Amino acid sequence: MAIAEDYPEITGASKPNHRGTSYYTLLSSGSVFLTANAVQQPNELVRYAMYRETYAIASVPNLFGEPPAEGGILYAILLHGPEEEDKMRPEFVHIVFPNKDCSEYVGRIDLLLRFADLVEELRKTEEEGFEDKAFPSLRPGVEWQKDKEEGAEDQTG
Repeated sequence: MAIAEDYPEITGASKPNHRGTSYYTLLSSGSVFLTANAVQQPNELVRYAMYRETYAIASVPNLFGEPPAEGGILYAILLHGPEEEDKMRPEFVHIVFPNKDCSEYVGRIDLLLRFADLVEELRKTEEEGFEDKAFPSLRPGVEWQKDKEEGAEDQTG
């Protein structure tokens, strides 16, 4: 999976859901597991999915920074949503830690706030360094078709 190629300690995989009707992306490193979900609001709960609940039940979130106990895992969900004006930019990016039945989040990291200096630097570079090189033009043959249609109108005239 391309997202994990530059980080040999991270494994990325596309996994089928329980019914096999869709897939989700799972990133893992040791006993830490992460899935990603787009939501409308940062406090919105993700909809029910058996795979999320399976990871959440096995998860032992220790919010004091210690790794999970032997045999335990730490499960997190990356919540993200686009800006209203520019859908290519995220409005929010949070890592949340669900309780056992995914009915609430017991911990949260706001990545845009936590890395505000980096985000500001990236956005500043993006705005300053972007040169619009797109020049709209008609597809080849469109002008010919237009001329042909106009000529037909003149002849019927």
